[in-house]
Amino acid sequence: LYKESRDGRYYLLDSEVFTHDVPYHDYFYTITRYYIESLSKRKCRLRVYTDVKYRKPTWGLVKSFITKNSYSAIEDNFRQLEAELLEEEAEMNQAGGESGKMGGLRRRRRTYSRTLQDHMKPNKQFRQDLEPRDENMGPMEMTGSYRLNTTTIVAVMSVILLTLIVLNLGLFFKLWAMEDVAHRMYLTTKHRLKDRLEARLAPEYGPKRGPGYGT
Repeated sequence: LYKESRDGRYYLLDSEVFTHDVPYHDYFYTITRYYIESLSKRKCRLRVYTDVKYRKPTWGLVKSFITKNSYSAIEDNFRQLEAELLEEEAEMNQAGGESGKMGGLRRRRRTYSRTLQDHMKPNKQFRQDLEPRDENMGPMEMTGSYRLNTTTIVAVMSVILLTLIVLNLGLFFKLWAMEDVAHRMYLTTKHRLKDRLEARLAPEYGPKRGPGYGT
């Protein structure tokens, strides 16, 4: 509970959620602030602010992947929260209403019921799809597309790394061949210069014939 809350007027509640058993779970966490404001004795307003925070520097592609899937899961959670609040409000209005207002409350109840069904249909389908795999799931529910995206990103990163390795090997062999050619050229030039120098010095410092002796 936030320290600036005022009893009877508004309440601020901060929540930090750290996930486990999901890809890159040690890179990020979600922070959510619930703002509950009192409008009357039987009515209040709820505002929710949420954001994804990162605990360490993250590569851009991985960061966008985490942000996209985190907000998708957060939106599903808020839809379920909204549906449960609507259902709770309808039940309270129906239980505490007067007899003259029961008709209007029942009409509102039917409206809430339809809204609740609209919100819960995707959640039911989502749960049915995940029932066979609940044993292998962590605290955060992951859809098939989430896993598919993870597999695709890992495959793409593997291909990129393999390509970089091949390019580095090719560059290494090219540099090695160029160094070998340069070394050979250096030795050839060195031998040629040596031969030329010896050819120039031979007439000057070679053996000279002395004067002839008469017999």
